[in-house]
Amino acid sequence: MDERREPGAADARPQVEFVAYAEDCRISGRMELHGDRLTDMLNRNEEFVLLDASVEALADGRTITAGEVPVTRDELLAAHAAGPSGNPSRHLHTRRYPVVVRSGPYVIRGYMHAPPAVQPEEFARRRAMIPLSDAWIEYLSGGTLRRSPVDTIVVNHKVADSIDFAADEDVAPPGAGP
Repeated sequence: MDERREPGAADARPQVEFVAYAEDCRISGRMELHGDRLTDMLNRNEEFVLLDASVEALADGRTITAGEVPVTRDELLAAHAAGPSGNPSRHLHTRRYPVVVRSGPYVIRGYMHAPPAVQPEEFARRRAMIPLSDAWIEYLSGGTLRRSPVDTIVVNHKVADSIDFAADEDVAPPGAGP
């Protein structure tokens, strides 16, 4: 179900800065947040609309202003948003597992969280979109290596090339020492 609203609607939801990573581009803009947690919204909806969007072509690094851009979950490899991390009363006790995700042109490193009684591999298969905390993403744009740290990034494991469990040092940001 798609939960779009008309701009200026009386019951407008809060908007967050949102970055979407697709196979051939990076799209940034604003998006209405439906619910308490970004991951839940991304799992619930098949399509999202970014407002005041800019599209960066990875092939040549060129950026264009695109206004309103629809993005489907199937073309979304990863995403992150600025803002709160959701309703604290919904946070569960979890264990952290360092992972390295390869998805299209991106390498994403961070920590997957799973309840202590659940195997992390099984937990990751439950939903398409899974969050990684203390993460960073790297990719080439116009031949230049880009590395961006993010508090939390949500990856689409249904389209990922691989998700490998790793050691803590494998997910540490570049230049992080002991």
